[in-house]
Amino acid sequence: TAAGCRTDVRPAMSAMESVVDRDAHRRDVRLAVAAREYPLILILGGIVLLAFRAVTVVLTQLLDPARQNSGENITYLVMAAVLFAAGFLLRTDAVPVHARPWVFALAAILMGMGLYVNVIFVRDPLSFAIILLLLCACGAATLAWLPFLAEAFVIALAGLVVLDRWPIGPTMNWFMLTLGAAAVGAIILNVRLRTVYALADATSALQRLAVTDQLTGLLNRHGLMERLPALWSAAGRLDDEIFVVFVDIRGLKQANDRYGHDFGDRAIQAAARSVRNSMRAHDLVARWGGDEIVVIGMGRLPEAEAFDERLQSQHEWTGEDREKWVGELSVGFAEGRSSADSVDDLITRADADMYRRRHAR
Repeated sequence: TAAGCRTDVRPAMSAMESVVDRDAHRRDVRLAVAAREYPLILILGGIVLLAFRAVTVVLTQLLDPARQNSGENITYLVMAAVLFAAGFLLRTDAVPVHARPWVFALAAILMGMGLYVNVIFVRDPLSFAIILLLLCACGAATLAWLPFLAEAFVIALAGLVVLDRWPIGPTMNWFMLTLGAAAVGAIILNVRLRTVYALADATSALQRLAVTDQLTGLLNRHGLMERLPALWSAAGRLDDEIFVVFVDIRGLKQANDRYGHDFGDRAIQAAARSVRNSMRAHDLVARWGGDEIVVIGMGRLPEAEAFDERLQSQHEWTGEDREKWVGELSVGFAEGRSSADSVDDLITRADADMYRRRHAR
């Protein structure tokens, strides 16, 4: 019963861990993309704001000099300074990655408040139009739901207060237009997040392919070598032993020649399941070659006879094809310490031990 429970629970736990890993990877990719974009968006935004204001001043001077307002120019300069300061701040490591969306949202809110100052004191309807553009753009730029919703809520609520003080038309109509701009920003944010998450899933799949054997789902050689330094380092810190189990599928070539490669692939998959089920969850299990599987773990070496008996007793590894070919898993063992042995030495010794045990039978 215990074994049956373990068989049922492990796939469910693995699926849950896979979802958690996927969500964590998506979050990391989203934050990484946002962290690269924020400084550029803020600095370019400041430059565009200054350029826009400069063009406006020149045109106003030419067409209607009486409308020049120095207070409005100061407001734009302050807003540009806020964008520049936030942009250069986010280029440094002073702000943790997870806090950067909130810094970006704060910069957007401060810009919105500066535009509202123009709306109230300068009676500049163009500033209100820029606020609508800001809300539309903030979704794609912020790349995070909570900071975007916070900035949209603050800017929209402030807009309701401003419109009540200086109605440039029916207040509710302009407020609904503000909410509409925020909704457009939310739609763009949703589309952009889907794109970023698709990119994250694609890179995750490529990473898995780089370290995973496609036939068995075990690590491949590259994946094993990538994870070994952490195990080697942990064994050295704990002054613990390292063991290697070398498993060979005996007679696989003859089975491939006689029954075809599909049969051989099923045998390899079944052998991989048996080896994986016979080891601890944190042991490294990799397909070393066409018919070879290597296990590397930290701690005491498995008792040879008991492990071999446990592995051979798992009849699932030949399954319904057992009448065609009674396969055999040959096993060899080696152990050592990270301070005295290399992984190549241990694998070579385990391989030699496997051949010695096979010929001793």
